[in-house]
Amino acid sequence: MIAAHAGIGNAAVFKCVDRAGAVSYQQQPCADGALAVATPSSEASLHELAQAGKLAVGMSANDVKVARGPPIRVIDNGLNGAAQLEEWLYAKQGGQGLSVMLQAGKVVSWSDPGAKAGTTRP
Repeated sequence: MIAAHAGIGNAAVFKCVDRAGAVSYQQQPCADGALAVATPSSEASLHELAQAGKLAVGMSANDVKVARGPPIRVIDNGLNGAAQLEEWLYAKQGGQGLSVMLQAGKVVSWSDPGAKAGTTRP
């Protein structure tokens, strides 16, 4: 795997592909390599991405609902520091679906086990 890191303002997003080919996006580098993916810096950009059905780190819970609709399940993971941590789950036919992690109502990471290595389905 190719490892890369690019700062976008004060933030970076890493596209991680595990050995099974599952793709995840997170703010920390992957343990075994990552490809940096640009993230929008303004709230307006986040809204535009939501309208296009895409996810981004920093996106609000409302924008996630615009992008993907309501989750089929919300798991309350309690407090992480002083902020509430939730996992939103979305169904996928024939397997595990999209998982979106929100802290204090903002996206901090997501994973889509159905996405194959080399593809992007944010």
